[in-house]
Amino acid sequence: MSLEEETKKEIEAAFTEQDDVKCAELTKKALDAGADPATLLATEIAVVKKLCENSWWTGGVEKSAKETENTLLLSDLIMIGECLKASADILKPALAGKIDKTNTGGRIVTGTIEGDIHDIGKNIVADIWTSAGYQVEDLGFDVPPKNFVLSAKTGRTDIVAISCSMGMAKTGIEKVVAELKKLGIRDKVKVLDGGQACYSTDVERLGVDMMGFDQIDGLNKANELMRILREERKKTEVKQ
Repeated sequence: MSLEEETKKEIEAAFTEQDDVKCAELTKKALDAGADPATLLATEIAVVKKLCENSWWTGGVEKSAKETENTLLLSDLIMIGECLKASADILKPALAGKIDKTNTGGRIVTGTIEGDIHDIGKNIVADIWTSAGYQVEDLGFDVPPKNFVLSAKTGRTDIVAISCSMGMAKTGIEKVVAELKKLGIRDKVKVLDGGQACYSTDVERLGVDMMGFDQIDGLNKANELMRILREERKKTEVKQ
């Protein structure tokens, strides 16, 4: 077994044991051994997703008593979240050194949509955006659609980024898009969504511009949306 495979197994075991100190130590060990921070983050997020699939509440549907045998409770999910946070704190400086910082000045309003309290993944990508030079306003979790829109209206916002991990809360994303249209600013901002309940079909179904598959892809998609916005604004300036 290679060092990379061995470390991956150790990290997965640490998350399963809900040992946040060990998760941080193993993350540092992997970085010191030369692991790519973005790949390492993606690996740890995949481990967390796999564990969360075995929770008592998955996709907004509560499982039956029989199905919940040997599954994770909410308290377990909180501890696993703490493990990911501990690892992410180690990874942030390493990620910052590898992030494309050409988008300094872009403003992103982000938050977890109303009805959903999952915010670990959102917090990580917000930190990544900040490291990349974006100005990020994080509204937190359980955020009403109107709050996204009000924040987008108050400043020159470029991207409204909505996180959603619970399917039952997903209709809120569509409400954000509708409210932006109602205020006449939908064409001035881009809407990005992401989280376990989000899919690439959201572009057509909910009216968002792009969907981020994970935290690193969230940065890539934000960069692409900024590039598109700048091109659109240049065309508008030429016409004027």
